[in-house]
Amino acid sequence: MNPDIELTVAAAEQTEQVFDALERLAVNHAMELTIAGSENVPAFLTALRQRRPDSLDWWPLEDAEDAVRVLVVRREPRPRSIAEFLGGDHHRLTGYWQEFLGAVQACARSYETVFTTESGHRTVAVRRLSEFIFGLRRHIRMEEELFFPILEEKAGIPAGAGPTAVMRAEHRQIRQLLDAMEKDLLGGFCATLIQAIENQPAQLSSLLRSHDMKEENVLYPLADRVLTEADRDALCLRMQAI
Repeated sequence: MNPDIELTVAAAEQTEQVFDALERLAVNHAMELTIAGSENVPAFLTALRQRRPDSLDWWPLEDAEDAVRVLVVRREPRPRSIAEFLGGDHHRLTGYWQEFLGAVQACARSYETVFTTESGHRTVAVRRLSEFIFGLRRHIRMEEELFFPILEEKAGIPAGAGPTAVMRAEHRQIRQLLDAMEKDLLGGFCATLIQAIENQPAQLSSLLRSHDMKEENVLYPLADRVLTEADRDALCLRMQAI
């Protein structure tokens, strides 16, 4: 999702500017924030929840020492389901992946190789791949640290067997592919990225489609049946804080 507004948060007055902008943000629209200093993120997220506890989704894009980039999306103020929350994250990450592939293809068409290290297409490709890798690792953490345990408890699923065990095994495969692709972010040229997608994306795209489908058709609906509305809301808030 492309943001409507991009703002930097570095002081109290800028925080108020952000909140004013969020109040004007339409439903299903987004704002990208750059929060100066990762140590300031928890306090900002707490303030955000106090003001808009039921109508904002918080999706970190990048976590560096000096700043954290976050996408904040305005949604309908109503109780959310696990299928909407985690399934929506699937959709968001798939969008980044498709934008990355499109940008790399544009690199190839424009002959942006070793002679054009500062090309626009390469910049978009690297940014989208970075956001995709960061977001997918975070998504896996949300599921393994918070979602799977409560689902196993409420649905009576053994932690070492059943559908969650299958998902954990596939997560390990996905992490290995992400680690391999992340090395290509260090390359300086479009040619590096072109070579990377010739070797990895077919396998990763296929694995992600199958993995997402199983979660969206089986695990997320199951969670929405066995968790109460209060459980779901509390779980989503905890997952956002990762």
